[in-house]
Amino acid sequence: MKSLLVVLLVMVLTLSGHGQIPQNTVNALLDKIRAELPKGWSASYDGEYTWLEVTRDAKISSLPNLPNGSPHEKPAQRNHAFAFRIDPFVSIAAHHRMSAENSAIRKEATAIYDELVRRGVSQKFDHFLAANEVDQKAASRYEALKESLHSLPDFYFRDISLSWQIGSPDQTSLNIIDEGVRDQCAQVRQKVLKLLSDYKAASLRR
Repeated sequence: MKSLLVVLLVMVLTLSGHGQIPQNTVNALLDKIRAELPKGWSASYDGEYTWLEVTRDAKISSLPNLPNGSPHEKPAQRNHAFAFRIDPFVSIAAHHRMSAENSAIRKEATAIYDELVRRGVSQKFDHFLAANEVDQKAASRYEALKESLHSLPDFYFRDISLSWQIGSPDQTSLNIIDEGVRDQCAQVRQKVLKLLSDYKAASLRR
């Protein structure tokens, strides 16, 4: 069941239309981030992909954090960064509503998934290969539910929203070897996050 939830999470992170991104707000956020960065770090924004990235200028000794990584792999010098996609602003009320809708969608999708698995319907990754009309109807409903999930941002800053892309605390891409460097990277990320407002925390205050 955990694997299903991971698949659903990936589904909601697909790119949507960018809409209008206020450049003055992005510039203000970049200024605030750069003011918090220690020497040897930089922040940049790619307007074409609405991609904001914070990067450590010097490479770090690390191992890739991959589920199927080789246990014999040796540390190497790699680039370290964390990044967000910037999206048009989503209000707290709208985020709360769509989050509740996503919960209901996942609940129904999970029930259908479990039932199709119980029936022994064959599947390829997260797609069921139904052989009869009843199972085909259930599989079609399951696909429709996944497609109906709202893509929700994680944070907001003034009149823009931001979504984690790489380097979140829950999905680190590198295992940093040096403890001092690892602590510095975590501290820099935390400083940046303190500049942003978290939707989940805002929803709890409603």
